Formats: sequence, C-alpha cells, structure tokens
Amino acid sequence: MAKGYFLFGDVRATMPFDPDDVLWFGKQLQANGIDVRSAISPAIAAARNLAMLASVLKHAAEQLPDTVQVQMGCTASFDFAAAASMISVIRGLRRAHSANPELLCDAWRILGASAPTSTPQQQSNERDHLWEILNTAVYSHFGQAVHLNLVDAGADVSGNVGGVDWGIECKVLYSHTISRRVDRIVDGVKQVEDDATVAKGVVAVSVTDCIDHTPFANSFRNGGAAFASSAAVAALLATRVKQCAIETTTKSLQRRLARDKDGQPRRKCRAVIYVGQTIALARGSINVFTAQLTSLRSPPEAADRAFATQYHEGWDWLQNSRPG
Repeated sequence: MAKGYFLFGDVRATMPFDPDDVLWFGKQLQANGIDVRSAISPAIAAARNLAMLASVLKHAAEQLPDTVQVQMGCTASFDFAAAASMISVIRGLRRAHSANPELLCDAWRILGASAPTSTPQQQSNERDHLWEILNTAVYSHFGQAVHLNLVDAGADVSGNVGGVDWGIECKVLYSHTISRRVDRIVDGVKQVEDDATVAKGVVAVSVTDCIDHTPFANSFRNGGAAFASSAAVAALLATRVKQCAIETTTKSLQRRLARDKDGQPRRKCRAVIYVGQTIALARGSINVFTAQLTSLRSPPEAADRAFATQYHEGWDWLQNSRPG
C-alpha cells in the first residue's frame, strides 16, 4: 500500500496487511457454521470493515500514477485499534493454518467471538481463549503434535520438543494488585504440575493489561510523531514488560514455584514467560508489537532456555511472516 494512506485526524499512516487475510478468515468462520453477518464479535466486525476500506484504498492506488496518493479517513467513532489488533491476529492464524490446517479445527467457534489480546480490554472468556489459541499457533512453529486443550484440566496447550512432552499453561493478568497476579500464575503452575501428559511446561502470562499504554495510544495523535522508529516502540514495550515481570516475581512467587503448600517440590514448571503486546504508529506505519521476558526456574537447564528462545521466535514467525 505504498501509495495509499489512512487518515486519523491530522495523522497519515499505512498499515502493512493484506485484506485477503480477513476474507480468508471470514470463509473459515462460515465453513465452520458461524454467521459472519451477526454472530461475530465487534472486534472482528471492525476488522472486516477496515479490510473492506483497505481493499478499496489498495485498488484505487493501483489504478493511479505513482505521483498520485490516495487517502481515506477513519471516523473518530471507529475502533481502529481493535480492528488493527484483530487483523494482526487473523494474519498470524492464517500463517499457522497454512502450515498445519488441522491445528485450529476445534477453535473456530471460539474465534468467532474473540477479542484482541494486544489492546487493554475487560476480562472475558473469549479473550482468555484467544490467548490460548495464539499460544497454540506460536507453539506449532517449533513443536510437534501440538494440541489445544479446551477442557479445564491440564495444560492449555501440549506438544513435543526434542522428544519431550512440554505443556504451555496460558494466563491473562488483569489485576494491578501484585498478590492477585501471583495467585493467578501459581494456578497455572499447578495445572502444569498436575498434567500427567506432560513432562515439563511453562506458564505463558499475558501482561498486556498490566502496563501503561498511554504513549502507544498517543502515537496516533500529535501528527504521529511520538515514535521515530519501530525499534523505539519495541524498546519501550520491552521495558514495561520487564518492569511488570520484576514487580510480579516476588519472593512469595519464587517460593511457591519451587514447592507446593505441603513443602513438596514442584519440578515440571520450568519457566514463567511474561508477554506484553501493544499497537502503535511509528514512522507512518501501524503495527502490533510483542515483547517477552522469561523467568527461568533456578537452576535452569539448557532445554528450558531453548524452549523460551523458540517460543520467542514463534511469536516473530506468527506476526511477521506471510502465509506460505
């Protein structure tokens, strides 16, 4: 979309995405019995509307000389952040589905009602489930026999890495009260420890709702000059995720990670992975950003570090690669 731009008040911006991703997603929902005219979430409806606008913008730009630029405005009432965040999710899911068409077979009805994970939202089962689905897609990049578990018992996602069965328990933190965050993480640790189908596991914790998104939201105002580069956005997000992880990694959490309430050692959970997301405008381009900080079990094993590294690479693959 080199010649086409969206307008947000006085801010001009491009968004690197293919409207065909949203068309593909709609077809998948329909094929799985979901009425895309009425039985989809507001975020998906906003993504569909933005994709329609982008398709018109793209077509118009292609018909005009290179010296002519096309601009289309977004009204103040349009939830652009939700739309753009959901489009990023859809692009990643298409990438994962392209690599493994069976991966999401149990997830489509949940996806039809989903809310994005990269913008602050009220707690909902649909948003929590999307976090599990995204982790399934991330895991599929480096694990084998990856499976999404939609029942309450056991880890949310299971798979095999290097001949070892690893699980990922997915938690979204909403509270700014540190003790409540710790309790939520420990709940995840218990689920990993109690799952007889996995030998090792991690707790993947979304801290998106625990960080201050003000500078990222402000990037869409003031002429879009808040961030000089995508690297500046990524660096600030990483700092905020690190801050949240450090304040949450209390002595109480470390103690409860090591042993249960009866003093028995916990051995399966090898790490807590803190993940934060946001959406921002930098140098005229809108993107969803993801940052990660991993707290490894002490003493860490080489396999623990390898899993955390591959998990990080999985997010990069999911968000930045095109479907094959």
